[in-house]
Amino acid sequence: MIYDVGSDLETGSSKPEGCKGKIDFLFVISRLMGSVNEGTVYDSLVAAAPSFFATIETKFADFDYHILVTDGDPTWGSGMCNDECPGPFMSCKVPDEYPCDALGHLSSCDLTWGAGVVFNAGWLAPNKPCEVAGGKRYIAKGQPNLAETFSCLARVGGSGYDLIGQALTAAVSPELRAPGGCNEGFLRDDALLVVTRRPRARGRPRARDLEKHPDRPPEPGQDRRLDRPRRAAAGRRAEGPRPHADRRFRLRLRQARRARRVRGPGRSPG
Repeated sequence: MIYDVGSDLETGSSKPEGCKGKIDFLFVISRLMGSVNEGTVYDSLVAAAPSFFATIETKFADFDYHILVTDGDPTWGSGMCNDECPGPFMSCKVPDEYPCDALGHLSSCDLTWGAGVVFNAGWLAPNKPCEVAGGKRYIAKGQPNLAETFSCLARVGGSGYDLIGQALTAAVSPELRAPGGCNEGFLRDDALLVVTRRPRARGRPRARDLEKHPDRPPEPGQDRRLDRPRRAAAGRRAEGPRPHADRRFRLRLRQARRARRVRGPGRSPG
C-alpha cells in the first residue's frame, strides 16, 4: 500500500538513529582558561556536575551512557615541571604535588591527542590518576563515585593550550575509535553523541595574571597583546596629531566662541 502523505512504512522511523536508549557525552576542555580566572571556570563546571548527573539518573534512568573527557593540548602535564623534574624546581607552580615519578611510565594513550584523559597533571590539576572503572578512558554507566570521578577527569589543569577544535576532531577519529585505539568502545553507532566544548575564558590576559601564573606556556603573540596600548600610543606620537582629534578640538573651540558671544564680554558663566 502507498500512502499519499507518507508513513514510517515508506520512509522509516522519523526518530534519528541514535534514539535507542544510549547517549555518549564528550567533554572537550581547554587547558588555557584557568590561568585567567584562577580556576573559577573549573569550579563552575565541577559544581554543575551533581545536577547534571542527577538529571541523567532521573530523566534518562533507562539510558546507557558513556562520558569521555579530553583536553585542548597535545602534550601531557606541565612542560616547565617536566623539564625541572625531579627538582630542584624554579618555575613549576606545584613542586610538592607534581608526579615526576610518572615520567617515563606513561601509557601511549596518555600522550595521544584526543584520547580520554585519566591522569591530569600540572597547575589546577589533581596530579594523580583518576579511578575509572574497568580500566577504560571514559566513564560508563555504573561508575562508582560518579561525580567525584568526573571532577577528577574534568580538572585537566591550567598548563597548556586551547586547541579544542583539533582535540574534538582527534577524539572521534577512526584511529582512536578503532579496536585497540585509545577511545575504543566510547563512541557507538546507535547512540546519540552530545558534545560539550569548554574553551578558555574570553578576555585579554592581564599582566598580573601572567606574573602570578608563570607556569602557563605563553600564547603565541601574547607579549605583543599585553603591550599593545603602549605601542599604539607610541605610534600616535610618531605620526603626529590625528585628524579626528583635530576635528574635536575645532568643534570645542567653536562652541566656546559661541558661548562667549551669547554671554557677552566680561560676563561670567553664572
